[in-house]
This record gives sequence, structure tokens and C-alpha cells, in this order.
Amino acid sequence: MGLLGRNRRGLGRISVGPQGGRVAADQNSQRLMNIIEDMLMISKLESGHKAILKEQWFRLTSCADDVFSRLDSIREKKQAVLHMDIPTDWELYGDPFYWTQILFNLVENALKQNTEPGLSITVAAAKTQDACVITVTDTGVGIPAESIPFLFNRFYRVETHHSSEIRGTGLGLSIVKRAVEAHDGAITVSSIPHRETVFTITIPLKRFREEKRIRQLSQVSIETSANKST
Repeated sequence: MGLLGRNRRGLGRISVGPQGGRVAADQNSQRLMNIIEDMLMISKLESGHKAILKEQWFRLTSCADDVFSRLDSIREKKQAVLHMDIPTDWELYGDPFYWTQILFNLVENALKQNTEPGLSITVAAAKTQDACVITVTDTGVGIPAESIPFLFNRFYRVETHHSSEIRGTGLGLSIVKRAVEAHDGAITVSSIPHRETVFTITIPLKRFREEKRIRQLSQVSIETSANKST
């Protein structure tokens, strides 16, 4: 699961003959490259956390729009509907690349895990007294309760009747968890089979307040220095 312009092709069916052998080799090579790239991303998030983030104020709607656009062909094929429930002026302080990655992996995961037409996926955001809460909800088949504790483990896959048909590295949700944690947040999941699955990301508001305070102090310092020089 990634946003790096990759063409994710799983192992798929192996054709017989020289040409089929080359195709299978190309697919295996591409899958290995995808795994390496995802492992490198996880390693960066684990080792550096904030050091690798290029943080700024940005609108979450821009990330969601980008994700919806990238996944539109899959959405159309699955006859799914994507919804956004985020105020247009709602801003976060963080790395927009990783937030796009987070939303992409969660929405793509919902599309891949559900084969029946009519799936609805909603990306929503709201503020409570102490936190920013971002949710990705789908109306699909759900996740078995026994699988939930392992969802964010590397290479873990939920066993379903079509598991072998789902292509990917098995690292997407691991990346999501570590990217959220790099932003001082936490992610949880709840699921009611055949009704809905909800991934909930919580980011403490104090993170944004502290950044605003630092920015204000920096601005005061700059203005003071400028006044002294004149």
C-alpha cells in the first residue's frame, strides 16, 4: 500500500511458457521492490519519528481529495461510494505526505477487503475538547474480533475467502500506525461484522497549541530583533 507512483501487482496467476515466466518474474520483482520500499518507510518512522517529518499547517481535505482521485479507478470497479465529512477550512499541523499516506492506506484497504458492490467509505474529522479525531468508516464485511489485536502487525492479513486475491505487501496498516504515532497520535479500530468498520485516529490538541505558541514566540523574537536593528 503506497503513494509512490507504484503499480502494485501481486503474484497473481503464473502463465506457462517463456513469456509467462518473464511476467511472473517481473511481478515477483515488483512485489519485492514494494516490500523493500514499505520496510524502509517503517524503519524511518521508527528510528526518526519527528526528525523525518516535514511539518506545516495544511488542509486535510486536500489530502482526502488526492486519495479519492488516486483510488477512483478501484472505487469505480468495486462500485463503491466515497464520502468526505471534513470542514473545508479544517487544518492540521503535520507532514501532509504522511497524512495522505495514512488516508490512502486506510481507504485502499477498505476497498480491497470488500468484494461486494455498494460499499460506502467515509473519511470524517472533528474536534473534541482535547483532541482532533479523524475516522475512516466503511460499511463492508467487517473484521473478526480475533483479528483486531494483530491488524497493525507487519505482514498480518485477515483470513477471508478471497485473501489469496488481495494484492499488497501486508505493511500498509503498520505504516499507518507508525505515521500516526510520529504525530503524537493513536489509532484504534472497531468492527461490527456486515455492518461497519471504523478506524479512529486521535491527535491531542495540545500538539497544535504548542506549535502555535512556538510560532508566536518566534514572530515576537523576529520583530524585536528588527526593532533593535532600526
